[in-house]
Amino acid sequence: MVCQHTCFVVSSPFSGFCCLFSRLAGEFPALGSRAARQARAARRLREALEQLGIVFIKVGQVVGVRTDTLPPPYAAELARLQDAVRPVPIHLVKPFLEREYGRVLSELFERFDPEPLATASIGQVHRAQWRGREIVVKFLKPDTLQLLETDFELIRRMAGALRRVSERPSGKTS
Repeated sequence: MVCQHTCFVVSSPFSGFCCLFSRLAGEFPALGSRAARQARAARRLREALEQLGIVFIKVGQVVGVRTDTLPPPYAAELARLQDAVRPVPIHLVKPFLEREYGRVLSELFERFDPEPLATASIGQVHRAQWRGREIVVKFLKPDTLQLLETDFELIRRMAGALRRVSERPSGKTS
């Protein structure tokens, strides 16, 4: 999936960024209203950023707060990256937290809600009850460090490709 969105030949760093943005946003046929097309494109951009990983979600979060410069559908979709990123399912969260705590969750908490209260790029929050008190349990998602390493490697490769492209002669004749 990542290669489909990042492997392309470009003639300059700027056109490379435009090509990447265009591929992430998706090109849609002229079906439906302009607002509907924009909403679909915005949703696809958010989904692509989520699939690309933590660093790309962070970029989307930063861009998404610029509601003064974004069309409303993009601002709304990118705002979802603040606290409504696709959650890690409970069947993966539970063993992860049990390894971290060294105990079974049912021994630690009277109740641990399987549905997250909020999810973001690197963290997830669940409601729980501990010693009769309502609390929230906030944690780094499993494999966060490995995913960050993968994202940074991808960015290094993209930067290297863009550097090589920008160092090529422009082909101008005098």
